[in-house]
Amino acid sequence: MSAHDALRVLQLNTWNVEGPWPQRLAEVVAQVLRLQPDVICLQEVVSGPDGRSTAHILADELVRASPPAWHVAYAGTPYPEEVLGVPDGALWGVAVLSRWPIEAQHSRLLQDGYPSMWLVLHARTNGLDVFSTHLTPAQHDGVWRERQVLEVDTFVREHRNPGSPLPVILGGDLNAAPESSEIRFLTGLQSLEGRSTYYQDAWAVAGDGGPGHTWDPGNPFAAALHLHPKRVDYVLVGDHFPLNAPSAPGAAPGDGTGKVLHCELVGPNPITGINPSDHHGVFALVAWPQVGRRE
Repeated sequence: MSAHDALRVLQLNTWNVEGPWPQRLAEVVAQVLRLQPDVICLQEVVSGPDGRSTAHILADELVRASPPAWHVAYAGTPYPEEVLGVPDGALWGVAVLSRWPIEAQHSRLLQDGYPSMWLVLHARTNGLDVFSTHLTPAQHDGVWRERQVLEVDTFVREHRNPGSPLPVILGGDLNAAPESSEIRFLTGLQSLEGRSTYYQDAWAVAGDGGPGHTWDPGNPFAAALHLHPKRVDYVLVGDHFPLNAPSAPGAAPGDGTGKVLHCELVGPNPITGINPSDHHGVFALVAWPQVGRRE
């Protein structure tokens, strides 16, 4: 199965408007033009009092660079100016960009014990269910992330369409390593509070075999925090087995729809010489033999 028979997914924490934002934006545009994703999941998306977000700005820049239009779903929540360095009235949130119109969208705040700024967003586009989320970051807040992944999984179950041609796509900055309980829950390796679920971890099943660190001190925008390298950004894809299991004894096997085929990091080798963010992005190909039917 070739890359032409796949949904192309990009995940990126955009680091709001920190650092050399115009130059970083140009690098994001260059990477999108190189990778040609169909859907993009973004975090740390900010908007001003006029409601115009950095996701909309990116969409406009992409149209200028290479039409046709991109479509945007965005959800934001107020957060103190002194923390983000952005004006009063600004929102901070998550977004989904799609090459197809947004058919429906929903969002939910996630609990974290503080004035919450963490969200999960659902966008239905071309019949697909795409989710973008951002979990609380403090390394000692694993218990809150456990609660948040339970909320995210509940939200996905509430809004996914069982008749979708692909499993759900969940992109996010989850602020947790693969061996953490919150990620192990999402990838079907352990239960939480008597519940279990399963998503394919694109890097784990189709990366290059390396650690896949998306928080990388080698990134000049990440170095100042002096944190250890960690894989905290994910493309997660729902269980593809139901789309491929024979429905009766002797039935023909499925065609691999929904299986993650490839995954790579985005950002370690910037095209323009400027890293796109303080996080590396994640790009994945998800098998979709019916891709030729897309509008």
